[in-house]
Amino acid sequence: MFAVLLCCAVAGAAAGQLARPTPLNTIPTDFPKDCPIIANATFRDYQPAVRNRTVIGRILILDTPATPEAVLAFYKQALPANGWSVLKHPKREGDLIEATKGDRRVIYGIVATHQGANPTTTFRLVVVGKK
Repeated sequence: MFAVLLCCAVAGAAAGQLARPTPLNTIPTDFPKDCPIIANATFRDYQPAVRNRTVIGRILILDTPATPEAVLAFYKQALPANGWSVLKHPKREGDLIEATKGDRRVIYGIVATHQGANPTTTFRLVVVGKK
């Protein structure tokens, strides 16, 4: 269900969803403060998580110079350290991590890796529910 949410929420206005705001250079003030952010991440995009035309959370898309393995290792450790209960531990690099805290859920997943002179990993943090 949340994989569908990830796909639908980023489809944008063409799919009847809310339009995406302009990418931000700093973390948005309405993104949950207790959701860990890996060091040296740069903010790529921020948008509402939408289901049935209702905003149910937020999606933060980030880039980092860390490898996908390092990013995955960080979130496996940082989510529980910040009070999140991990429901799904990924078995492979492309799998999602799902965690809950109260009635909120966070879904972490790697979107892409970029090679070249400055390799980066792009990943999403989707937080749904209300604090």
